Amino acid sequence: VLASGRAGWEVADAGPAGTFHKAKDMAVSMPSFERLEITSHHLAQHAFLGTYERKGLLASRPFFMQVVETPADWLGTADEAVDELAAAEALAAAAAAIAAGEEPPQPPKRQRYALWYADELEQWVITEDFRFLDLVSADVRVADTAWFPWDAVGRWEVSDAAGAEFDRDRASINVELAGPT
Repeated sequence: VLASGRAGWEVADAGPAGTFHKAKDMAVSMPSFERLEITSHHLAQHAFLGTYERKGLLASRPFFMQVVETPADWLGTADEAVDELAAAEALAAAAAAIAAGEEPPQPPKRQRYALWYADELEQWVITEDFRFLDLVSADVRVADTAWFPWDAVGRWEVSDAAGAEFDRDRASINVELAGPT
């Protein structure tokens, strides 16, 4: 950041007059919050666990999408820009597999999740990516108005398999900033 672009911060004196003086070399900067990790007990097998990347802002808070490893031969996921040549090659490979009586390449079986702040409910939630912004389909939630999910002090709740009830006792979820990639 250029020095001329920095704000001139002033600090109040402790005295009763409360006068301000220029703070030498004071600057405020935002570290990069690009990735986070959602972890749990070492035996936990929740599909929503893993690495998430920041994708944008929603209600002035960041939202994150889970990073899902996909097979190299699978094309067409929501995040990938598929060019026409690669798509044609994938279709030709699928047609050849079908003609040979084999199964064509299949999409990954693992669903991707989204972590976002539900402003109307005042809680952070995790939903499947295709249910992003759907307030009634949360798989995981924490009733906390923290600006960032790693700052939430409430206990994360995981829904049961039917999505009807949330259980605090089996939810030992940790949300932390991930290191640089």
